[in-house]
Amino acid sequence: MSLEQIIYAESLSKKYKMREDYAVEDFSLKLNCGEILGLLGPNGAGKSTIIKMLLGIIKPTSGEVKVFNKNPLKFSYQDKKKLGVFLGGKSNLIYHLPVIETIKLFKTMYKIPNDIYQDNIKKFSNILGCKDFLNNKTATLSLGQKIRAELLCILIYEPSLLILDEPSLGLDIEGKRTLRNILQNLALNKNISIIITTHDILDMQKLCSKIILIANGKKLFEMNRLQLDAYLDKYTSLTTNVELDCKLFDIKKTDETLTGDRRYLLKRNQADSVSKTLAELNANIKYEEPNLEDLLYEYYK
Repeated sequence: MSLEQIIYAESLSKKYKMREDYAVEDFSLKLNCGEILGLLGPNGAGKSTIIKMLLGIIKPTSGEVKVFNKNPLKFSYQDKKKLGVFLGGKSNLIYHLPVIETIKLFKTMYKIPNDIYQDNIKKFSNILGCKDFLNNKTATLSLGQKIRAELLCILIYEPSLLILDEPSLGLDIEGKRTLRNILQNLALNKNISIIITTHDILDMQKLCSKIILIANGKKLFEMNRLQLDAYLDKYTSLTTNVELDCKLFDIKKTDETLTGDRRYLLKRNQADSVSKTLAELNANIKYEEPNLEDLLYEYYK
């Protein structure tokens, strides 16, 4: 494990006694300082089990894991202070008290010196846009404000690694954009490493520097941003009102709308021949740049 690496996991597997199959099998991961990793996969894919092994909550059946160059099962109090964890639906905020009171509780729990606490309150409340509602009761906050307040509770003790489980769940478009900007700022300017799980594929494509797809406890693929862009650049997305023979044209159908339009993913060098066929049928033709959702369709199918 290099000094730049925050996480090193090699051939991690986890098998529970009550299950015949593996919850996670032969999973490997490397995460460097300032990287944002997206863990993507359907419910039951193994994402939560992987996170629990990285946090030292459960012991792997086999394989090796190091976080901050240590086995997380042997973390000290000081090691745990380097971790910031947000689990969607499990709030740290005290519902009937002002946000600032929960933050003061974190100050006490993590033994933050007062001068550092005051500096971090000012610094991170500005980054997160929290200062206008610090004295408001949690019960009065919008969902987006609550998520920002949750992040402030975590950031107040300056962790090096954030693990965020579905942080954008329930947010509107503007809320998701704000959260993306905040996380990218933390990674770029504070050198904080981030692992994020989400079902929002497009949100992940815009945010993450690296993406791992998991299904049935196994890694299906891993790509960084450059690899993903290069892969998608080979393809184009076609929308038409005609049903095409996917085997004949060697293309993939990725969607069908209520209005009867079909969406297909095809290689760019196939576009001319497919367009010629559609033109002969007097069909509607619309080409667009593909996205991560198109790429993942076959894996989810």
